[in-house]
Amino acid sequence: MANFCKSCGSELKGPLEAYDAFEGMHWLCFHYAFEHYSDDPDVPCQSRHCPTWHIEILKEALIARGEDPDKIINDAIELSWSKSLEAKQSNGVSSFLQKGLSKVFK
Repeated sequence: MANFCKSCGSELKGPLEAYDAFEGMHWLCFHYAFEHYSDDPDVPCQSRHCPTWHIEILKEALIARGEDPDKIINDAIELSWSKSLEAKQSNGVSSFLQKGLSKVFK
């Protein structure tokens, strides 16, 4: 039987122990509902496990190394989309749909 997150409603695919430990929620939903010490989920809290904090420190580390975090993210998205499109093409997605997707995600 599937378990669904009490916060976002999506199916939980992790172990049942996690479902019980996090009040029937994904860990991320639980963190933002009960542990996040900021009213705004886009503002990092002080927990070393906070995903928003992880994003901030990674951006700061990239900038300190002279890298552009936005460019790195955009490049990764492009790579992911191109791999996804290649997989869809090899799985028999219609050529009409392939052409439409490739125009949208250029």
